[in-house]
Amino acid sequence: MDHREIHVEILVGRAVVDVAGRRVGRLEEITIEREGDECVVKEYLIDGYGALERFAGWAIARAILHMLPFVAARRRRVRWHLMDFADPTRPRVMVALAELGQSVGRAA
Repeated sequence: MDHREIHVEILVGRAVVDVAGRRVGRLEEITIEREGDECVVKEYLIDGYGALERFAGWAIARAILHMLPFVAARRRRVRWHLMDFADPTRPRVMVALAELGQSVGRAA
């Protein structure tokens, strides 16, 4: 297995695009689980509220936005294996935006 180290502070807050370069949203959270002595990335939370985030410059405003139903509906959970970090400053999902649902790549 290929182990690669990327600092979280480089990733969180970055704009994420799909395989065709269309904007998906911003990488907001990284979910990890402990497996033995290691922490393993399981999924990424991408918020797709786009333009609203620019108006919510303060952390409190962003927190309030996250509670709104129309904002929560645009959140996407993407399994670890569907993210491409070849260029950590430009992360991308390896599927088309149209294929993204609320939980992409989850086992059924």
